Amino acid sequence: MAAARVIHIVENLDRGAVENWLVRMLAHAGKREIELDWTFYCLLPEPGEREEAARELGARVVHSPVPLGRTRAFMQALRGELRAGHYDVMHCHHDLMSAVYLAASAGLPIGRRIVHAHNADEHLPTASRLKAKLLRGPMRRICLSADRVIGISNHTLDTQLGGRARRAGRDL
Repeated sequence: MAAARVIHIVENLDRGAVENWLVRMLAHAGKREIELDWTFYCLLPEPGEREEAARELGARVVHSPVPLGRTRAFMQALRGELRAGHYDVMHCHHDLMSAVYLAASAGLPIGRRIVHAHNADEHLPTASRLKAKLLRGPMRRICLSADRVIGISNHTLDTQLGGRARRAGRDL
């Protein structure tokens, strides 16, 4: 049986807690002989300190050719990678911003889409408070369409859910 193809969407493989944890999990999976085919899709063009370690552990690292600020072109580039990679799992690590990645994957045959909330601040990268306020609700609804919504704590999960009841087996 072929290894499951997993794409993790992260800022970059630098010193962030999420990225360090993911590289440690990649190493752990290798030690336990858990067969996974990991790709890290990095938003930032600069390589991070953990990138070489991830490659040495067998992961593929892809940097987005388009900055997130050019949203439409970014989504097209991500969609191209998702289509070409034939991924079984898409694991998004950017809280409400994961909505952009889910939208880019719409209609593609990805077996499982996971939104992983790592904090509860609900920040959106825009200087406009009005724009952030208007986008928060629709982006949350898109995130709630994922197969799994995972929070690093009960508080973080409940914030990501925006007051909605947890769905058994889906919101963890």
